[in-house]
Amino acid sequence: MIPEQNQVDEQSPPKKPPYIGHTLDEARKLAAQQGYALRVMRMDGENLLGTTDVVPNRIDIAVENGIIVPR
Repeated sequence: MIPEQNQVDEQSPPKKPPYIGHTLDEARKLAAQQGYALRVMRMDGENLLGTTDVVPNRIDIAVENGIIVPR
């Protein structure tokens, strides 16, 4: 059976939790508690290097003035 567009599939993994608005330290603590790792890919407007390996529990983030912002 194919789930309808608005129907939640109970076997789907939960969506990644948002960290926008938290400080980097707060976000790292929250992520660790929830089983995720954070990787800063942009810091204060400067793009940072990252590897292309796939880590399912890693979330790429952007930081401006110590606060997580949308990428």
